[in-house]
Amino acid sequence: MNKATLYALIGAVLYGTQSAVIEMRLKELTPTAVLLCFYIAMLPVVLAILAYKWSTGTPIIWPQGGNLYIAGAMGIAYFWADWFTVAAYNTGGDVATVTGILMLVPIIASVIKLADGGTLPNIWQVAAYLTMAVSVGLFAKGLEVATSRTM
Repeated sequence: MNKATLYALIGAVLYGTQSAVIEMRLKELTPTAVLLCFYIAMLPVVLAILAYKWSTGTPIIWPQGGNLYIAGAMGIAYFWADWFTVAAYNTGGDVATVTGILMLVPIIASVIKLADGGTLPNIWQVAAYLTMAVSVGLFAKGLEVATSRTM
């Protein structure tokens, strides 16, 4: 397994854990307050990693020029993505529905990459995207059925 795959798997486990905890323990809280707590907790972690890299002489490649603006814009987009995800739980969403809908992320990312001059997805990627789209539809239908039972 290469590093990128390992890191993505660790990220998926952490995001899955985060989603479950938000639904079980934090969904009654204001999304902005939850995110502020998250970001305050992140700051010492980031600073510790930077301090370690500086102390070991590991190069730190910072965005420069236009990439600095892009990184800033993506930071704002990251905040709003987080906010809307936490708000989805705050307004009654559950782990299955919220994370099911988030399966659309690779499809959206591929469309953006294609629009920016990327290559067309191969047949395996198209099959995966169609499967994800069907899964999202099934999650939405499951939510509809679950909601109709509680009314």
